[in-house]
Amino acid sequence: MNEWGYTSIMSISDTYLDAFKDLADNEKLTMRVNAGMCFQPDEPLDPQMKEMNQNKAVYESELVDITTVKFFSDGVVEGMTGWLLEPYDKAAGLAPDYVSEPMWEQSKLNTFLDKVLAEGYQIHVHSIGDASTRSVLDGMEYAQEKNGDQEYRNVITHLQVVHDTDKARMGELNVIGSTQPFWHLKEPEWWDYVDSVALGQERAWTEYPVKSLIDNGVRVTFSGDHPVSPINNPFWAIEVAITRNLNNPEFYGVDEIS
Repeated sequence: MNEWGYTSIMSISDTYLDAFKDLADNEKLTMRVNAGMCFQPDEPLDPQMKEMNQNKAVYESELVDITTVKFFSDGVVEGMTGWLLEPYDKAAGLAPDYVSEPMWEQSKLNTFLDKVLAEGYQIHVHSIGDASTRSVLDGMEYAQEKNGDQEYRNVITHLQVVHDTDKARMGELNVIGSTQPFWHLKEPEWWDYVDSVALGQERAWTEYPVKSLIDNGVRVTFSGDHPVSPINNPFWAIEVAITRNLNNPEFYGVDEIS
């Protein structure tokens, strides 16, 4: 990763904190780490926050920052667990009104996000579907209003399906959109048999927005998603983000997209 120019990574699990500390203590850590932990909806808030604060006190160093709490708001489209505003396409073979469901009840999410900001941490939320992202924005708006005017750096990541009105809200709330352009090409073996089946052609063609987020004032970042994106070559990501082209059309037996 150093060879590709990466200078920092984010770790959403506290499983690796001992390893990061050992590397840092022995001057073998070659990049900055934004570490944190993932809060769970079925566990009480206070013990999780206590653990987060303890981790910060023990593990934070010059190269390791304990700054971020991770949340998962929904699942993924390929598992039919991404939470959508409109039902999955009939080609998916599900109930006609099936939209999946959130991982968090809204009032609980609001409370957790409020506490995270009050404790001085940043929010980072996995959100795939448009219903999920709307719920997350509702929670972030609630928490940010309660905690006053600050330079928040809260993040929603993945953003596969986003309603146009919520792109504008992201910009207004100064929410960062963390995208993974490795996924943004329409790979035939995946798009034809997964995304277009689950979402329908029209909705699938508009998935993974980037420019429209930027046009709405959203600060957009590019990142990998190891181990889902095992080869995190940033130059592939930059190319795909701009062109939506296949980086290896010969392999897939299709013409280059221009």
